[in-house]
Amino acid sequence: MEKLICAIVKNYRKMMDYWMTETKWGFKRAAIALMTPFIIGAIMMKFNETIAVKVGLLSMVIFGLLWFFMYLDSGTKFVHFISRGKYDNPRQLLQNMTHLSYIYGIIISINVEYIIFFIVCVIEIILEREVDFPNIEILFCIIFFAFSFFYFAFHLYINPKKIEISYIKQRLQLYTVLGTSVSFILLLINENGGIKIFITGILLDYLWINYFITDKENKIKKKKI
Repeated sequence: MEKLICAIVKNYRKMMDYWMTETKWGFKRAAIALMTPFIIGAIMMKFNETIAVKVGLLSMVIFGLLWFFMYLDSGTKFVHFISRGKYDNPRQLLQNMTHLSYIYGIIISINVEYIIFFIVCVIEIILEREVDFPNIEILFCIIFFAFSFFYFAFHLYINPKKIEISYIKQRLQLYTVLGTSVSFILLLINENGGIKIFITGILLDYLWINYFITDKENKIKKKKI
């Protein structure tokens, strides 16, 4: 798992470096990828308006994808505000294991959810047909579960600040206790809706994370022997 997480992060960084590199014309590759379909669509407008509009909409899909992949490095006043001026973008905030950064992960999950929804809507317009798509609640759960897993995996395997495993484990135990408490309350009030499913799913996510933390601890102990 450690090799897989490291490979994902490494390839993501390579991709970001590629798209943010300036070409000999002075434009970044991301800007060229965004503008090319729009320019082609404008030229084709004289010949076939329907195709031209669809090609132009393709630039919106590319915009959504770039927005999705570049979100961590995008400077936002909101991050600057909630961190009291300590951080300027989501990446800087998430590289620190704090309650604030984890709560911000929930906000990211919502933002990413609507970015994906936006991309799917544009694709439906281009294809002129409906695309099979999970409902908003399921999509949010999937995104948040993925965020939680990679959040802890990053701090466990990659974070250059080398956080103590005991600290990561303690933070995970705290969130597990909170999640279990909420689950118990929902059980008492006989709640069987989406919230209960979400809490159960996140607790399962925490159990998997705890397994990899224990595995990491065992590997460290073996090296010391």
